[in-house]
Amino acid sequence: MPIDFSQMDELAQSVLSAMLCMQRHAWEQGLAMEAVRAMGRDGLLYRMARDAVVRQHADGRTALVGGETVATDPCSIGGPLLYIAKQRNDPELLAGASRLLRWARLDAPRSSGGLVYHFLGSREIWADSIYMLPPFLAEAGYPEEAVRLIDGYFDCLMDGSGLLAHRYNDANSTFINSAHWGIGNGWALCALVRVLSTLRTHTEWMRIRNRICALLDAILPFMCSDGRFHNVLDDPATFAEIHYYPL
Repeated sequence: MPIDFSQMDELAQSVLSAMLCMQRHAWEQGLAMEAVRAMGRDGLLYRMARDAVVRQHADGRTALVGGETVATDPCSIGGPLLYIAKQRNDPELLAGASRLLRWARLDAPRSSGGLVYHFLGSREIWADSIYMLPPFLAEAGYPEEAVRLIDGYFDCLMDGSGLLAHRYNDANSTFINSAHWGIGNGWALCALVRVLSTLRTHTEWMRIRNRICALLDAILPFMCSDGRFHNVLDDPATFAEIHYYPL
């Protein structure tokens, strides 16, 4: 449900203004566009989408500033881009979304099992990609493909703790970073919730729903008394993430 922007308090207004003033990488633009869509600010979302397509590479990756080699981060823009392109029936945005979808489904570098790598020229698989890519595929009409990717990422990154490790090297089958990064696990949860609403079969719905419950069960024991989580969930020596006040 869109947030009633007129009722947002002064702090939230200030955060939105600060966000709009920042230069952003692709994943930051995707998160920002998703937040603006949730606020119901379609006019602002339209302008952000146009800028993302202006910064689209020939291979389909969107919102790139400079020589970035990220493969999945640009796909975080796909959902809100596709939404506003259809709302405005804008041919340039529709074409941009189509190019990005082709990248996501066909051209992005991937493992033998079909998992899209995080970077070009690398065989790294990151927890971040669970949020960056599957929700776009689901919203674009490929929810079964999104579920297959989610299953693959979880199989690759989840260990016996029930939490997701951060980075895996598919070239030598070892973890680059086995830490249970809080934000990475949080992104995975957000992705699961977004994909859940698009699913067409009860079997897939239950599988994703069960993943949400299992991941929450693994995460919540590490919540601090003030509601925060440590940067590495199960490592209290790491810093506690900033507290987010409800709007």
